[in-house]
Amino acid sequence: LLIKYSEILRYQLYNGDKDKVSLEQDIQFLKDFIAVEKVRWENKLTVTCSWKVENAEIEIPALLFITLVENAFKHVSKSDFEKGYINIDFLQKENLLQLEVENSKSILPKKKNNFNGLGLKNIKERLDILFYGNYSLSIEETENIYLTKLTINLQK
Repeated sequence: LLIKYSEILRYQLYNGDKDKVSLEQDIQFLKDFIAVEKVRWENKLTVTCSWKVENAEIEIPALLFITLVENAFKHVSKSDFEKGYINIDFLQKENLLQLEVENSKSILPKKKNNFNGLGLKNIKERLDILFYGNYSLSIEETENIYLTKLTINLQK
């Protein structure tokens, strides 16, 4: 766990300000983050991931997907009486990147704070700067789930 956590910190420190990293590096960062979260939440969550990557060497902006994955862990239902789930599906095919993150929502009322939506606001602004007109981001919320879908066309 300590090794995974140090790899996460190292990636953020050394790659967070780079213009581009390989898709393989960014996905490994996500996998390490998910591994730490799975240990952290023990058996209160079921996490399933699918990584379909045609070309792991394509270059993308660093830390492109982490906000969406972090949000799933932040907002998932996790308690002693309700087991939550997170499903992460990633696809890279030719110039297309797709990330779909679905998580269960707690049945307990959520405490309000003044920081709700800041991560999503920031990712939307970043996507507009990096991929204006070449991406779509949809966020659906129902009584039971949050579902986020991001599609990016790398060909400009």
